[in-house]
Amino acid sequence: MNVPDKNEEGELLIAPFVSMVDMLAGLALLFMLLTVAFAINLLQETTRARDLDVSLVSATARWTERERQLQQQATSALVAARAAHAELERHREQLIIIPNEMEGRVFFASGSAAIRRDFLPILNHIADEVDMKLRNGEFDRIEINGHTDELRIHRGCYSDNWDLAAARAIAIARFLVNRGVPPSRVTALSHGEFKPAVGGNSERALASNRRIELRLVREERR
Repeated sequence: MNVPDKNEEGELLIAPFVSMVDMLAGLALLFMLLTVAFAINLLQETTRARDLDVSLVSATARWTERERQLQQQATSALVAARAAHAELERHREQLIIIPNEMEGRVFFASGSAAIRRDFLPILNHIADEVDMKLRNGEFDRIEINGHTDELRIHRGCYSDNWDLAAARAIAIARFLVNRGVPPSRVTALSHGEFKPAVGGNSERALASNRRIELRLVREERR
């Protein structure tokens, strides 16, 4: 260690001095303090970042749950709307299908529009039901739709399936009118083979497509 200088009178100089060791120790202490401060600041920033991540995750989870709830509500509303529409259509229309073949019996003979006698009890019951529904205002009119299979006519007095389906629909219409149904509320339509109920040309498909559809209709009220 250096010895402080003396003045001319031999007294020790008052001016302070710092040794190299003291200087290095001071620098080391300053560096340590800066390192601690940096570490504390880094820890605080890391904590804030972690809290922000937690907040973002929580917000994302809440939004995902809300989106799921909105999708469920939209789906439920769509299902309810479709059900309401189907219920409305059900009240506006009632469909009665008369197959041409029932329990091994044929309603109309091949190429014919003459109603077989053994089907008259069935038609009598249908006519009474239709007349009652029209007269009590449950429905406003009835459409009688004739349908055939896709096989071409090779005999009889009808040129094609359109003519045959029309003749069969008119035969049912006349029967209903004769049973008391108001003729002003009866419409006969022919679709020929062009609106099959079942696709394909198997015997079962062809039999299903030979039919008469009675459609009771309620007009839209304004």
